[in-house]
Amino acid sequence: MKKIIRIFFITLGALLILLITLPILFKGKIEAIVKTEINKSVTAQVDWDRFSLNLFRGFPDLSINLHNMSVVGIDTFAGDTLVALKRFEFRANPFSAIKKNLEVKAVVLNRPLINGIVLEDGTANYDIVPPSEQAPEKDVTEEPVEKEESVDEAGEPSSMGASLKRFAIENGRIFYKDAVMGVDAAIEDLNLELAGDFSMAETELTLGIYLEGIQAKYGGIRYMKDGSFGLDLKADADMVQSKYTLKENEIRINGLVLGAQGTVEMPDDGSIITDLTFGTKETSFKTLLSMVPAIYLSDFEVLKTSGSLELDGTVKGTLKDSIYPDATLQLKVKDGFFSYPDLPKDVSDVQIALLVDFKGSNMDATSVNLDRFHLLLGGNPFEIKLRADHPFSDLHVAGLVKGNIDFATLKDIVPMEDLDLDGKLETDLEWDTKLSYIEKEQYEDVDLDGLVAISGVHVEA
Repeated sequence: MKKIIRIFFITLGALLILLITLPILFKGKIEAIVKTEINKSVTAQVDWDRFSLNLFRGFPDLSINLHNMSVVGIDTFAGDTLVALKRFEFRANPFSAIKKNLEVKAVVLNRPLINGIVLEDGTANYDIVPPSEQAPEKDVTEEPVEKEESVDEAGEPSSMGASLKRFAIENGRIFYKDAVMGVDAAIEDLNLELAGDFSMAETELTLGIYLEGIQAKYGGIRYMKDGSFGLDLKADADMVQSKYTLKENEIRINGLVLGAQGTVEMPDDGSIITDLTFGTKETSFKTLLSMVPAIYLSDFEVLKTSGSLELDGTVKGTLKDSIYPDATLQLKVKDGFFSYPDLPKDVSDVQIALLVDFKGSNMDATSVNLDRFHLLLGGNPFEIKLRADHPFSDLHVAGLVKGNIDFATLKDIVPMEDLDLDGKLETDLEWDTKLSYIEKEQYEDVDLDGLVAISGVHVEA
């Protein structure tokens, strides 16, 4: 008996020694192969400072870490960093591959930096994967060859798969400059956490996405400064049917807070089937104002507001190729008001009634109805009504706009430190027309009545 125990402990000790030494002995060779293969597949220079391979610390998991990893451009973008990571971690149970289902415990990107650049000629620094070689043209005289199914050593069809339990991005940053589109955008802090036992037929999926410091400029005009986005989601996932049923969830865009219910299904045919409803969890008028760039950019926290908000909608149907699901969006604002404490004028009596009805199965049946948009701008009434339909066959637009705006007084309502405005707008206009009338110069069929007077307009940024 003692001999058996001795043999057992000697074998166990030898196994432990192997688990410790094998990663050390072969680490350099594995690292060289990985680095060579990656650099052969991209038109960029991929490198890292340190490569660690460990099978003992979290046995039976194999942990692979790349420290201070970078992807640097060549040729036109020589020296420009496309991607940098403080640490890339891949952790898996290699023994699970024996059961033909590789269990990936975690993929973690720690402090990643992504820097996208598009030059004026359209050249992009992220186009680093060469196009695959064109397949030779098929000889029509050849006999058709049946596609062979992958088989294992026993002659059975291969069913090798992989499951992921956790994917995370920690303290990421994204920068994007597009000289063609005139876009300059950034996300200064990105965190993402996806978890769930995807090896199970059914699991609870949790997803958290948090973006801070969102910056956006288009055409030199700033549309977002220090914006934020958050998503907390829990869903029951049927991994066999690829069907996800939403449970607890919350979507935050600046101050706007939304919730959603329903299901998302992704069959094997590549389609996405949705049956979702969404609506506001916070019903104060101020949450909607956070979506208005000029207001959110300027001392949003000290803004005084009142009024109620209703925002809800649906997304139902199939997304596949040129087919889209139907979607609706309804927005109502009642008795809205806002003012800045240090400014003499305010915006009051805000009344909004908007319904957008998008028909994915027949997009020409889409309609937009702005039944009411009314406000008092520094005490002066301003009103808009609009209806649009048949956007693809023959766009029909009808509506009215009525009111007066003195642009110089807008700085008495909203802070405009970097913008100087002057001039006046006077309008009392109604219209009802189709795009075809204008294209065919059938101006006698265009119903247009009223006036628009613009004078002394001056804008200086």
